[in-house]
Amino acid sequence: MFLESVECTKNFTNFMLLFRRYTPADPPEYEIKYFNQSLDHFNFENPGTFTQRYLITTKYWGIGNAPIFVFTGAEGGDPSQFYSYSYGHPVALAKQLKGLIVFLEHRFFGKSLPFGTVDSYLPKSNRVGLLSVEQALADYASIVTHVRQTYSAESSPVVAFGGSLAGTLSTFMRIKYPAIVDIAWASSTPLLGYAGIKGINQYSWRKQVTDNFEELAPGCPDIVRRGFSGLLGATPSDVHKVVFSRCPSKHTRRTTNVSTLAGAYPRRVCGTRLPMPPSSLHRWVPHCVLGQCPRMRTLVTVVRVTGSAC
Repeated sequence: MFLESVECTKNFTNFMLLFRRYTPADPPEYEIKYFNQSLDHFNFENPGTFTQRYLITTKYWGIGNAPIFVFTGAEGGDPSQFYSYSYGHPVALAKQLKGLIVFLEHRFFGKSLPFGTVDSYLPKSNRVGLLSVEQALADYASIVTHVRQTYSAESSPVVAFGGSLAGTLSTFMRIKYPAIVDIAWASSTPLLGYAGIKGINQYSWRKQVTDNFEELAPGCPDIVRRGFSGLLGATPSDVHKVVFSRCPSKHTRRTTNVSTLAGAYPRRVCGTRLPMPPSSLHRWVPHCVLGQCPRMRTLVTVVRVTGSAC
């Protein structure tokens, strides 16, 4: 059982190392800006501030009533890593419509650390509530308002966009700040993936992914389940010794956070941010469900017979 989990995990890790991100042929240059942000938007007894980073490009900016495209950054961290490749579609749209492009960095991520690179991560009771969706939305509302004023763009429509959690934040921006955000463009967004919503299964997205795997490669979900079941029952030393070091490789990685890996598996194997260019689809799809599941099934068979896949 444990050896099965070894090969499933190693196969997944190697697959991710082979993945190449799409880089637009004409990525826009951007300026790094900083905004003096309120530390707590809802507690007037806490007047503290911090420096929040955002990226902006005027390369395509047509002034007038041209739109402003705003990426509502989430847990991804440094927005510059997304800027060049992950959101080529909105960038292309901004180019066509002569829009302004702004990438916002979420508080407590990247360089937007309210208490510095070390202290920002210390658990302290007086910081409860500072890292919340509500605070992040208020941050973004303040920065967007500042950008509109700076570029005399008060009449320009604002299009918030993002994928996954960033898409959720875009949607929430439109709902909570309709006077600031005109359109929310949310991609692969779990809007109802939260506990406590009556009639909604917060795990419905994971079920859909599982169903897709089963339909395209029958038996694959069971292999993944058995693999991660073995991993979750293993000791950290077993994980270090066997999972990531059994077969020598220059791509060897080490981790003990197996629960995180198990949770990330379904969305990382076939997940990607928009856009995936049409020219890459014929390479991406085979490496997804149809490419990974038969490979895992073969490795499981080899391990059962030989005790190793090396």
